[in-house]
Amino acid sequence: MNRTRAWSLSLATLVFGFLTIASPARADTHYIWLKAGADPVADLAACEAGAKKINGNFPDSGLFVANGGRKTDGLAGAMIGQAFINAPYRGGYVRRCMRRLGYGHVPLTAKEAADYAVLRDPDARRAFGERLMAGDGGQRLTLVLAHTPVPPADEPVAAFPFANMTFDPASVSVTAGAVGGGETLLTASARHPRTARLMADFTLDDVLKVTAVSGAAFYEFTGATNEGPSRSYWCGAATAFYLFHKSQETVCIWNDEDGYALMISNGGQPWMAGQFNEISPLLRSEATAPLPLEETGDDLIGPMEIRLICQRVTSRGVELSATASRDGKAVTFWDNDVLFDADGKAVVPIGGRRLILTRDKGKVAATME
Repeated sequence: MNRTRAWSLSLATLVFGFLTIASPARADTHYIWLKAGADPVADLAACEAGAKKINGNFPDSGLFVANGGRKTDGLAGAMIGQAFINAPYRGGYVRRCMRRLGYGHVPLTAKEAADYAVLRDPDARRAFGERLMAGDGGQRLTLVLAHTPVPPADEPVAAFPFANMTFDPASVSVTAGAVGGGETLLTASARHPRTARLMADFTLDDVLKVTAVSGAAFYEFTGATNEGPSRSYWCGAATAFYLFHKSQETVCIWNDEDGYALMISNGGQPWMAGQFNEISPLLRSEATAPLPLEETGDDLIGPMEIRLICQRVTSRGVELSATASRDGKAVTFWDNDVLFDADGKAVVPIGGRRLILTRDKGKVAATME
């Protein structure tokens, strides 16, 4: 089992009362949900009940894809994949639910964790939390809340990353006539709508040390992961220190209820992350300071040429991929399927408009609405 998947399974709301266990990389750290004057036992039970209704999306085509219509190859694969995905997805739901209720995920000392682990009575667990708050638990809670903003509501995020880009309307060019496998459907110039500059070095040291240096330009990308349906990432360049060498990588960093997480993309560039999958290196760190990004009114990345490609047309839909190009380099940052409706049409949202793909004898014809 690869490390990323092992982390995902361990995150499957391993909850005892309101104590949770961190990922294997942080196996020595235990957490407790705290909030002044609240009942964490009851609130956690309510959040866990809501999580049981959640079914995760099978992310077989990358970190930024959610519910895009890709069919799973085979029933057995679908069942196994869903079992892997539901656990961390539901765990993410619980963490977001508790955070929205005003709780903080506060780390415990080894002695505190041991004292709590033997408690089984809900009233005893409540009393433990109250004693902690009466001591320095309140200070720890304040620190945690300062670094973990309340997450947004769990609203569906478009499966198509084009929803996150600002397109130059005059640059959009749709290929005329029927398009088959390997042919381009659309080209356009686009920019990232939000960019920011890293104001101080940022290091995340887990099973691998990764450092982004002060002055680096990052861009925001909103999408979905198997932890939940909505999340914002900040992506840019960083140095990864491997066992025998170091390498420049493109990384995406996000904030969760315990600290920060980071993934290294496959084949990315500083201006556009490549794809991610279940074997992409995943690093985690407890929150000790905010990610020092300062958003500016200037576009720190600049324009890219976006190309949407028809990979294959099937009886059910169209297999698509998207690339971003600049300075003679190209990054494939997305691939997924879109399914035909009863009228033989599939829709791709692009820059506030819709690209309509109509089935045409083994190919598709594209029109923009």
